[in-house]
Amino acid sequence: MLWDWPNNIKMTLVTFFWILVGIITLLLMAIRFGIKKELLTPMFWLLIGINFMVLIGILWEAINSPITKLNRE
Repeated sequence: MLWDWPNNIKMTLVTFFWILVGIITLLLMAIRFGIKKELLTPMFWLLIGINFMVLIGILWEAINSPITKLNRE
């Protein structure tokens, strides 16, 4: 199950990361074609920042989870 909070947090963060990558890609294409460039550019940088924070969360969970927890499945 995708949203099983305590047991599957890494899958949730990875899924959220890739959803953000897709949204950022679409936003970048819209900016490139000149669609509301002044409005979308700050949103692009905000999403880039959120994406990096999610990536740091993924790395934090990977570093801090014991190896026995990973081999449990």
